[in-house]
Amino acid sequence: MRPAASEACHPLAGRALDTSRSWLAQHQSISIVARDRGDGYGEAITKALPDAEQVADRWHPKEISSRAFLDSVSRSMRQIRQTVGSNVVDPKLLTYAEKLQHEGYLRRQETNEAIRELSKKGRPHSADRAANRS
Repeated sequence: MRPAASEACHPLAGRALDTSRSWLAQHQSISIVARDRGDGYGEAITKALPDAEQVADRWHPKEISSRAFLDSVSRSMRQIRQTVGSNVVDPKLLTYAEKLQHEGYLRRQETNEAIRELSKKGRPHSADRAANRS
């Protein structure tokens, strides 16, 4: 909260509504309050500064919309890749979780290929050897 454009912004200690209400009541010259949509803040501002205009802060709407967009894209990546016809996965475009999944997939593909090669050479897989011992 910033009482005047020339003063530094000092965060309040904690998020208690009484703290906010008390601080606001001591700064009656405030005419505009940028705030998040947290429970009770609108009420605290209305009680302490009844004539102040309340506006959304810049960060929260951007964060909320960005998170919603990224969640939506993450849930749809398989369909997006199918639609654009891309069977090649570019690791630079993956989220951290997708990279972990992709790396696991590549390790399984590598292991499966090694097993196929051993099988072609007539060498049984270790699971097959264990079954033959019983």
